[in-house]
Amino acid sequence: MDFIKQRNPINLNGCWDFCMDPDGGKTDRVLGNDSTLFWRQAEVPCDFAHACPEQPLYQNICWFKREMLVPKDMAGKRLVLRFEAVNYTAVVFLNGKFVGRSTQGFVPFEFDVSSFVKVGETNTLLVMVDNRREEGDLPTVFFWRNVGGIIRDVWLYATNELYIENAYVTANHTGCAVFEGILGGCKESLPEDATINVTIKDNGGTIIESASSTLLPGSTSNCGCSKLLASKSDCVTRDFSLPIQCDSIRTWSPDSPNLYHANISLSTGEKIDEVEFYFGFRTIEVKDGLILLNGEPIFFKGYDRHEDHPDCGGALSRPIVDEDFACIKASGANFIRMCHYPHDSYELEVADRLGLILLVEVPVNSLLRGWNLDKFPVESTRIEQVFRNAKDMLTRMIARDRSHPSVCFWSVSNETQEDIIEVNDINNTLIQYAKKLDPSRLCVHVSMPPFVTNNKAAENFIYDDVICFNTYVTLGTRHGGRKLDYDMNESAKTLRGIISRLNELYPGKPVIVTEYGYCTDHAIDGIEDENLQAAGIEAEYLALREVTQGVALWCYADYIWPQSADNNGYMAIAPELATFGAMTRDRKPRKAFTTLSKLMQEK
Repeated sequence: MDFIKQRNPINLNGCWDFCMDPDGGKTDRVLGNDSTLFWRQAEVPCDFAHACPEQPLYQNICWFKREMLVPKDMAGKRLVLRFEAVNYTAVVFLNGKFVGRSTQGFVPFEFDVSSFVKVGETNTLLVMVDNRREEGDLPTVFFWRNVGGIIRDVWLYATNELYIENAYVTANHTGCAVFEGILGGCKESLPEDATINVTIKDNGGTIIESASSTLLPGSTSNCGCSKLLASKSDCVTRDFSLPIQCDSIRTWSPDSPNLYHANISLSTGEKIDEVEFYFGFRTIEVKDGLILLNGEPIFFKGYDRHEDHPDCGGALSRPIVDEDFACIKASGANFIRMCHYPHDSYELEVADRLGLILLVEVPVNSLLRGWNLDKFPVESTRIEQVFRNAKDMLTRMIARDRSHPSVCFWSVSNETQEDIIEVNDINNTLIQYAKKLDPSRLCVHVSMPPFVTNNKAAENFIYDDVICFNTYVTLGTRHGGRKLDYDMNESAKTLRGIISRLNELYPGKPVIVTEYGYCTDHAIDGIEDENLQAAGIEAEYLALREVTQGVALWCYADYIWPQSADNNGYMAIAPELATFGAMTRDRKPRKAFTTLSKLMQEK
C-alpha cells in the first residue's frame, strides 16, 4: 500500500493461529487464552477453505491470532491497525481489549490503536471473522463461493498527530492534474500555516513539476471518524486541493501505459507526513455517442475475472495476479471487468503498469432475484439497508481506487431485478452518487435481458453513461439446453437485434456487452465441447465487434459456484465448478482462449 510506505509499517502477513468456532461460544475462552482450545496455523492472507481444508464450505465464525512486537521507535506516534479486507464481519481485539468492528468485505478498514498498544513489548492481536450474510448485507446474492477469512494484507503503521488521511489526483490528457485530499489530527496539532507540497516525477525519476500551497484558515470540520478510526472528541479534518499544469506529458493508454510518480508532503516548517503513488494522465468520456479515451474512440475487448484460484481460493496471491494479468494483456485484451466486488488494490497497480482498462464494481448482485425470482419478495427484503451498505462500500472503493488510471468505470450493481421500482431507484441513486464523488469517470450498472430492452427500460438508464448488459444466447448455458446442430449465425443475428433495439431506446448512448460466453459444463465429448465453445465465442465476438463499443467474455478462468449449506452452516454439498472459462481453474488454456486471442489481436 503506497500510502504507508513512508510510515514505518509492520507487515502482519504470515503465520497466524487459527481456530474454528461453529457455535460462536468460544469468545470468553479465546480472550481468556484457554490452553485447551485447538489452534492450527494459517498463512494470512487466506480464506477459510485453505485454513480448514477439511471443511472448504465453512460458513460461520473463526478466530485468527498472532503476536506482534511493536518497536520502541513507535512510541509517541499515532498507531494504526489496517486490514485491506476481511470477509465479512470482523471483530478486533488487542491485548484482550475490544478495538472495533467492521461488517463490509472486500474494502479496507483501520483503527487507531495508540491507546491499546504496548510499545517495546509483544502484543496479542485477535480477530474474530464471520462470513455469514443476512438480508440487507453485501453481497446481496452469491454467484461465486462465499469466501471467508483475512483475505488481504494486514499492517500496523505510525504517523504523527497531524497526518495526511487521504490523497488522490484527477489528471487528464491535457496535462492538468488536481491533487486533493484530507488532513487529519487534533485541533492542537493542526496549525493554520500547514503547507501541502506536491512533486511529480517521470519514470526516470526526473522532476517534471512541483507546487506548494498553504492551507486556507478556517477549513476544519469534525471528522466523524468515517474511516472507522477510533474517535476522539477533538478529532478534526481539513481538505486541500492543489491544481498543477504539466507540459509535454505522455498520456496513459493501453498501448502506452505511461505512469508518473507523485509525492505529497505536509509540512509546518519541517516535514510532518508524506504519501506517494503512481498515476497517469488520461481522459475517459462519452461524446457524440462514442466512448473516447484521450479524445479518440476505443473498442474495449477482454474478460470478466473473479478472484479465485485452486492454490489460494479468494485470498490475495501476487504471483497469480501477475501471471493472470500478463497473460490477459498478451492475449490482445485491453479490458477487464472485476467481478463482482472491489478487488485487491495490487491488481489495479498491475493494470496501471500493463495498460489494462478496468470496470470495478460493488456487490449489489441480483438484488431480489437470485436464481429464484420469488425468493426475496420486496416486503421482506431490507431495501434501505442494502442501499446504506452499497453507498458505504461505493464511497470506500472510490476513495481507495480513484488515482488509478486503469479504472475507467464505476459499476454500482450486477443483474438486478430492475422491474421493481425500489431496485431501480437504488441503481439510479448510486450512479448519481458515484458521479458526485468522481465526475472524471464513467458510471454504470450492469443489466441483463429482459430489463435492458423492455418498454420501461429507458427509466433504468437515465443516469448511466454507457449501457452495460450481460447476455447468453448461444447453446450450452449453465442450465444446459445443448443442441449439437445449433446455428452460430443465429446467435449473432439475435445479438445484433438486441443492440439495434438498444440504439432505438437510448440514442447516443454507447453499448458494452459486459458478459457473453459459452459453458462447457455438459460435455458430451471433451474435444467437441471445446470446439463448440470456441465457435460460439467467435461468432458472437465478430457480431458484437461491429455493433458495440466493447465486449468482455465470461470469463477468463473457471471458478467455484456457491454451494448450499446445511443448518449448521459448515457442512455442505460438493462444490460445482463454473466452466465458462477460456482457461480452466488451474489456468490451462482451452481452444477458446487461442481463438479469442487471435480475434482480439486483429486491428
